[in-house]
Amino acid sequence: MTRSSKSGDPDQAPNPTGPGGDGGRATARPRPPINEALQQVIGAQLKAAYDEIVSQPVPERFLELLHALEAKQGEGR
Repeated sequence: MTRSSKSGDPDQAPNPTGPGGDGGRATARPRPPINEALQQVIGAQLKAAYDEIVSQPVPERFLELLHALEAKQGEGR
């Protein structure tokens, strides 16, 4: 008697990543490392994006939720 893949047996379950179960990565060539200048450009852009997000004010609704949570925690003490 053979088990179907719907039996819940992980060894028989179909692999959604395709044949080989590796998502096609096993046959891909390794990527060469990116050069230092490109790393610096990417790093500077990521830092600028992060700094922009961090400098934005916290939304009022979020502050209200934080205050409500702090009040509930204070009641439980």
